[in-house]
Amino acid sequence: MEELGVLIYGYNGEDASRLSVFLDDAVGCHVFLMSASGKNGEKVIDILENRANDSFADEETKILLLLGFTEEQVRTVLGSFPSGEGAPQRPIFCMLTEENRNWPLDRLLEHLEAERRYWAEKKPDVQS
Repeated sequence: MEELGVLIYGYNGEDASRLSVFLDDAVGCHVFLMSASGKNGEKVIDILENRANDSFADEETKILLLLGFTEEQVRTVLGSFPSGEGAPQRPIFCMLTEENRNWPLDRLLEHLEAERRYWAEKKPDVQS
């Protein structure tokens, strides 16, 4: 079985710990958690290869980049993400691609925010 990992950005240490427990429970095995905090100018692939960063910082944009997850595991994580009082803010979920692996983290964040805005505008208004 391939090692499961998550590159996390935008969460403080307390929320990162909660997310680690949630991810382990959701998929039924240990998920390696690594932080991208403070690495905004670095390429995503370089952040992943270095792995050594235990610095976590609150940021407006929050992401979880899922690594090695099966389609079923991704659906489980997305569907069971904690909500309600005391739960970490829901992130933008993404996967590593051939294209984004060589982007600086800042570019990935900008791209994900643009996608979020696009889909929010496409969402039909719910009327009673």
